[in-house]
Amino acid sequence: TLLTKQRNLPSDMSPIPLSFSSDLVVISYLVSVQASYTAINILQMRSSRWLLAIAAMCLSVSGIWSMHFIGMAAMKMHSDVDYGVGWTVGSIFFAYIPTFIAFLIIDSSRQDVRDTRDISLEAHIAAFKEAPHKHIGASAALIALGVCAMHYTGMQAMSVTGAHAEIQWGVVIASVVIAVFAATAALYFA
Repeated sequence: TLLTKQRNLPSDMSPIPLSFSSDLVVISYLVSVQASYTAINILQMRSSRWLLAIAAMCLSVSGIWSMHFIGMAAMKMHSDVDYGVGWTVGSIFFAYIPTFIAFLIIDSSRQDVRDTRDISLEAHIAAFKEAPHKHIGASAALIALGVCAMHYTGMQAMSVTGAHAEIQWGVVIASVVIAVFAATAALYFA
């Protein structure tokens, strides 16, 4: 989305200058990496399937949600910004259900798992060849759907004084494609 200043007429709009707090951007990234790393490690455990899927889902979604709002806090503009509590809190729930279903799909596709302590290139190639590609693709699409729904619902929560948000469909499509690729990569690591 593009935020523009709204003056007297809708045709008289100009982009709002933005800057970012680099410290908060780094913290946002580190929160996301830590949550993803922990969720992947949980998914690799081989005990109670439902509890592990719930734990991994909670960690990954909470990490994504936290990363998003820390990133939004990093954005500085010369306008008052407010976040509607209902949309903000509600946005996290749009990611929970698709992510939980995705983790259950991945878990149901697992068969006897080879020794994960072998980190050789040959072991990685063998694991990739044996990976449940269709399950990973479906799960990645669900996770991407949840992440995008969470993100754009969170953006709906944002209100900028004197500004109007315009949807840039190219950016939206790019964000969906990036979410699918990122989720696919993460699931192959898991």
